[in-house]
Amino acid sequence: MQKRIIILILFFSSAILPAQKAVIIGDSQSSWVAKNSKTAQLDSGACKSGIGLSGLNKLIIRNKKPNKQVLYVFISIGVNDNYNYTEVLFYQTLRRAYPYAQYFLIGGSWGWGNTKKYRPDYYKNFRGMTLLKYAIGKGDPHKDRLEYQQIASEIDSIVALN
Repeated sequence: MQKRIIILILFFSSAILPAQKAVIIGDSQSSWVAKNSKTAQLDSGACKSGIGLSGLNKLIIRNKKPNKQVLYVFISIGVNDNYNYTEVLFYQTLRRAYPYAQYFLIGGSWGWGNTKKYRPDYYKNFRGMTLLKYAIGKGDPHKDRLEYQQIASEIDSIVALN
């Protein structure tokens, strides 16, 4: 009897929780974008400082069960791989984790550490995803910057339109 009550409580509580419509995943810059967004939240199970594309792919496989409530996924990735595309199965991984979502890429940063220049051609490798208009930009990305506000505003506009 107690088991049935617990199952009913879990069912009804999940039905009244708000849907997580838009998430931001990826490297350390994800948290700065999420901080500035009104509509997208950081998906902590798919974010990690210093992570590259292959690491993000493994993190999602390990941590994410399919979430049918997420409609938009914004991905900050590239700088920690020095813009070298290494993971051909990333799109399939995203489709499993967020099956009903549209996918958007956030252009990274450059001009600091080992990443001397921006490589927009890197993002052409990501099939089925849209590159946002604004990139994080030149310089150290580990502080709040105007670019994060611009990116967050673009994200909020995309989510608000649908």
